[in-house]
Amino acid sequence: MSATAGRRAAAWTGRVLYGAVVLGIVAFMLLPTLVVVGTSFSASSYIEWPPSSFGLRQYDTLLHSADLAAATWRSLLVAAGTAAVTLLVAAPLVLGLSRARVPGGKGLRVAVVLPMVTPGVAYAVALYGMFAGFALVDTLPAVLLAHVAVGLPVVLLALEPAMDAVPREYELAAMSLGASRARAWAGVTLRLIAPGLVAAGVLAFVTSFDEATLASFLTGPRTATLPKVILDSVSTGVDPAITAVSALLIVATGLLMSFAGTAGRLRQALRNRNERRTKTHDES
Repeated sequence: MSATAGRRAAAWTGRVLYGAVVLGIVAFMLLPTLVVVGTSFSASSYIEWPPSSFGLRQYDTLLHSADLAAATWRSLLVAAGTAAVTLLVAAPLVLGLSRARVPGGKGLRVAVVLPMVTPGVAYAVALYGMFAGFALVDTLPAVLLAHVAVGLPVVLLALEPAMDAVPREYELAAMSLGASRARAWAGVTLRLIAPGLVAAGVLAFVTSFDEATLASFLTGPRTATLPKVILDSVSTGVDPAITAVSALLIVATGLLMSFAGTAGRLRQALRNRNERRTKTHDES
């Protein structure tokens, strides 16, 4: 009896310790976010925690800041362009790598993923040297190309599972009815991976919008993105309005990732439905 009670006490103690560790990790990750959001509602002219008074002063300053507004629109433009270009490149690339025998396909995939595993600062220095040789530093095309290079691996890795979930038999059935391979891909495969395309586009958008390392090397006064403006504000003197910017970024990123998660769940539901249809067809 005492041995059983000892095991129960040990199991209970283990669960308590496990819960305490998990709670500590979650608190360590969330507390800075909560502090930033709370500080953004401070009515003070400087950053303080806890706020001595509350108000919308920081958001009002943000709305009337021409520099922050311009940087925000610039970041939105670059992020939208990055999402569009990466999808236009990654979709046919994934189709080719998964459905066709592309010579050197594995090497091409490694080359595409390489920017993700390369240290960010080292990659930024390399891009700076390349763009400086063409006088493209502090231009939007350079920023867009750099963000596409970083976002393409994210989109590729997000689309590959979606592509693998689509049976090849659907394309073969379409071609057996007279459709060309391109028509089968566009009318069948791309339609089935549409939720994956949406999720991948959101990931590319968020990756671009939050990118700060490349912006520090490639942007200047004319092309500074929002993360670059925030970094400059911190280094030259902390403007409390950046807490409002940070809070809005946190909320926007959370909403976009929730949207991407919803698209991913829809993709899984479509995959399960396709598998059930295939199973029913095979049984019949």
